[in-house]
Amino acid sequence: MKTAANDSFPIVRFLSGWVTAFFVTVILAALLSAIFGFVGVSDSAAEKIQCGAKYFSACLAGLLCARGGKKRGWLTGSCAALVYTAALCGIGMCIYGTQAANPYILRQLGIAALCGAVGGIVGINSKKG
Repeated sequence: MKTAANDSFPIVRFLSGWVTAFFVTVILAALLSAIFGFVGVSDSAAEKIQCGAKYFSACLAGLLCARGGKKRGWLTGSCAALVYTAALCGIGMCIYGTQAANPYILRQLGIAALCGAVGGIVGINSKKG
C-alpha cells in the first residue's frame, strides 16, 4: 500500500535507479573492454561506444526513477540522469586528477539530461509490474 510519504519523497526509487544504472554501466564497460581486447577497434571508436553505453545507462536511470510516478516523468528522468552523470564525471575527475569542468563534460551532462528525459517519459508511461 502506497502512502503519501512515499509519493512525495521517492528517494528509494531514485537510489535504486542510480545503483542499477551504475551496475549496468560497470557491466557494459567490462563487456565492451573484453570485446575491444579481442577485436581491433580504434581508440576514437571505442570512446564513442563507451559514451553510448553511458548514455544508455543515463536513460535507464531516468526510466527507473520515473517509473511509478504520476507526472513530470521527463523532469524526473532528466534530473536523475544529471545527478548520475555528474557522479560519474566526479569519479572520473578524482581518478584522472582533473579539476576543471570543460565543455566536453558540459556536453556530456546535456546529452545525459536529454537521454534521461526520454527514459523518464518512457518510465512514467510504463506499468510497474
